[in-house]
Amino acid sequence: MENCLIKKRIIQSGQKQKLNYPPDTKVKFHYVTRTVDEGQKIIDDSRKHKEPMEIIVGKKFKFEPWEECLKSMTCGEISSFTIDEKLTGTYPLVSRSLREIFLEKSHSHSPVSSQCCAMAAMNKNGLGYDDLNELVQNPQPLEFILEVLDIETPGSYEKDAWAMSSLEKTSQIPKLKEEGNSLYKRKEYELAADKYALAIGLIERLAMQERPGSDEQKALDEQKVPLLLNFSQCQLIKGNWYEVIQHTTDALAIQPDNVKALYRRAKANAEVWRIDDAKQDYKRVCAVDPSLTNKVKADLQQLDNAIRNKNLEDKKKLMGKLFSS
Repeated sequence: MENCLIKKRIIQSGQKQKLNYPPDTKVKFHYVTRTVDEGQKIIDDSRKHKEPMEIIVGKKFKFEPWEECLKSMTCGEISSFTIDEKLTGTYPLVSRSLREIFLEKSHSHSPVSSQCCAMAAMNKNGLGYDDLNELVQNPQPLEFILEVLDIETPGSYEKDAWAMSSLEKTSQIPKLKEEGNSLYKRKEYELAADKYALAIGLIERLAMQERPGSDEQKALDEQKVPLLLNFSQCQLIKGNWYEVIQHTTDALAIQPDNVKALYRRAKANAEVWRIDDAKQDYKRVCAVDPSLTNKVKADLQQLDNAIRNKNLEDKKKLMGKLFSS
């Protein structure tokens, strides 16, 4: 390697292939981090986790030396990299984030999502790990033993949302919706819901980039409504009533008179015994679309019957307790 601050030692050669890591190449690897003193204390070992580590070239991973090291390796290779303390200063922050992501240790707060947040936490309470606090207080060279498990070229894998460009997110949304619709028609409701959820997540990521209240953000909100309705319909079929209530409420925050959202929320509210909320939603359904009045009357009659039966059952239980005491 050309970087004089990184010393490489090959432990096991990998496949004979030309080194080629264009932007968006995904590299999956295992890593062991240890000190370079006589004790060679192990700080991290990715094999303790269910999934290997992965980075995407060109996405500015927080610990930049890793990308440089990996780009010097081939698939199947295992190599040791001793990295000078001038380059290891951010590693404790990265390690902390990775540990929390991989759920190695349970914390009462959510994982750190940025270096700035991590630095603020460090200044207040340290990093929450004695070994990492020690590295912060005493910066030192570290050895990283990396094993490249797989190299996926750009376009050969499905990107996670965080790795997509805005254009890629935008183009994926209608595709996911269509895939969800096809799955729904085949009555594969769980898989359909997953597709709709992914599309909703992409829209929300795009919306975060827009100014609140802007025409662009409003357009994205409108685009999200059909997906929220489709997702809630899947959950209604599956009997996940609170999921229905949550996502129809989100849709109604954008389109207050959306009759599909009102009707589905009314059904879900009735199922979880929120009687007043259900009746209020049914009333709004009739106001928005009078053609649904007969359907709503049938549902309300069924709800009244359920209430009557429950009251009779509760009365019987109460009488049983009175006479048995």
